[in-house]
Amino acid sequence: MPGDTGQERRGLSLRLGFVVLLSAGLMLADNRLSFLGQVRAWLSAPLYPLQSLVSNGADLGRSVAGWFTSRESLREENVSLRKEHLRWRARLQRYEVLEAENSRLRALLESSARLEDPVLLAETLSIGLRPEQHTLVLNKGERDGVFIGQPVVDADGVVGQVQRVGARSSTVILLTNASHALPARLDRSGLRAVVAGTGFGDRLLLNFVLPNADVRVGDLVVTSGLGGRFPSGYPVGRVLSLEWGANALTRAVVRPAAQPGRSRELLLIQRPSAAPPVRTAHQVLP
Repeated sequence: MPGDTGQERRGLSLRLGFVVLLSAGLMLADNRLSFLGQVRAWLSAPLYPLQSLVSNGADLGRSVAGWFTSRESLREENVSLRKEHLRWRARLQRYEVLEAENSRLRALLESSARLEDPVLLAETLSIGLRPEQHTLVLNKGERDGVFIGQPVVDADGVVGQVQRVGARSSTVILLTNASHALPARLDRSGLRAVVAGTGFGDRLLLNFVLPNADVRVGDLVVTSGLGGRFPSGYPVGRVLSLEWGANALTRAVVRPAAQPGRSRELLLIQRPSAAPPVRTAHQVLP
């Protein structure tokens, strides 16, 4: 009804006016008399845990967010430092390889300076250490003046001799090859003998030694120069052990001086008095 609607509006206006007047009166009274302070104190006591929870929750949220941010930052920094560490380790290993290579080249240079004969520097391409092989391949061949029977040494001693020659490479038979033998002598006593390969890379045998021969452990064995292929005085190895039977020497084991498995660079001796180059069809590799 239109009349009822007008009355409701007047009632709402009266109630709103009353609430406004009451609020204004309470605000004026609190401002002048401060009698609502105790009421606020009573109301704040039960509301404090909620306020604290809201406040601490916000702080906790910021702390958790900061913790996750710091953790992610530390993780990224850790990954970066690990990569940098690996890079420096790789560089250090490369430097160690270069230092070892420089040491080998310096030793070879000093060794070649001590040699009276001209030498040719060669690099090892491959090496075979099976008992039936004990050979290695060098990157120098017939075009470089390499010839069959040419002595090969490293900074420590005799490695072997050239067995086959190709145009740009050559095959060397090692002292340790079971089919290889080399005229030698003991540097201390001058005793002559033959050093033979055993098929093992760490030992040779001193053959054709008399039972009462003057041989001692630690004696230096060098090339004797007999046969005209190896020049005299190059280290072959040292006597490692002696085997006796019935008060007679039966076998002398020699440890090789050269280490072809560890030496990348080798020297080929180019003696004017060495055996002349042999170039037959069945001896020259393609």
